[in-house]
Amino acid sequence: MDSSNYRPAGLQSTGYARIHKDKIDSRLYPFLEEVSKDIDFNSGEWIKTPDSFAKFYMFVLSKIIAESRNMNQGTDNPDKWTIGQYFSNKGNFGDYVKNPSAKSYLCSLVLDDLIPQDIGAISVKDIIDFSKQRHDERVMFRTRIDGLMNKMSQVKSQEQAYDIEKDFVNQVEQDKERLKESMSFAHHQGVGKSIMTGINLSFGAMSALGWSGTPFTLQHLSATILFGAVGAFLNHRKVKQESNPSDISMLVGIDSLKRTLPINIECMSSLDEFVND
Repeated sequence: MDSSNYRPAGLQSTGYARIHKDKIDSRLYPFLEEVSKDIDFNSGEWIKTPDSFAKFYMFVLSKIIAESRNMNQGTDNPDKWTIGQYFSNKGNFGDYVKNPSAKSYLCSLVLDDLIPQDIGAISVKDIIDFSKQRHDERVMFRTRIDGLMNKMSQVKSQEQAYDIEKDFVNQVEQDKERLKESMSFAHHQGVGKSIMTGINLSFGAMSALGWSGTPFTLQHLSATILFGAVGAFLNHRKVKQESNPSDISMLVGIDSLKRTLPINIECMSSLDEFVND
């Protein structure tokens, strides 16, 4: 890793980080010593390492754990979300990720105003209690989102798009509002933070869903549900239709009010940098 002066977006080094020794099998030590001379194994319970390596290692470790436990992954870092989508789609991106005339795209599906704006001030106990008490509602909400995404990926006409809006979009909006109302521990002040997930859409599906402008323009499906392209796929025939639960699927805690760029454009820039570095 020390042979190059460049790191893709999300793996750029800004200094050093520490990884607890319990998270690294000791059998890997000789290999790691060959990979980088900057890794220090003599810091007590912690291993000092360039933070670019720490980010990559923890990315791989989290995926392995998620696969073994059939868990969903999420992140609050746009760069990490983008890298996760890249590997999830088996690197099916060319140098021209901003191609406005591709046959299919990795898109963002944004659910705005869902997470409390002051989430950082809420106690962990309250969040855990909410998670347990509202388990069924959360599962139903995720099922609704999965259903919406499945229908969006298969839409071929405006008539089908109308049915999606009637049967799925409105239901997701209603479920989202009920979920928000159940967050009695939260102090709702203004527009809340958003969550975003990735969805693979053909150009035809995007058009049927009412897309206009460039593919990278965020389009409203409803007042608080939006979609827009993040990057053009290189090979339309190799675009996967089903997601793996262990992939990094959710980008959480986006503060729409404080962003200078739409989140899909920020992720597009990250993807472009990652692919072309």
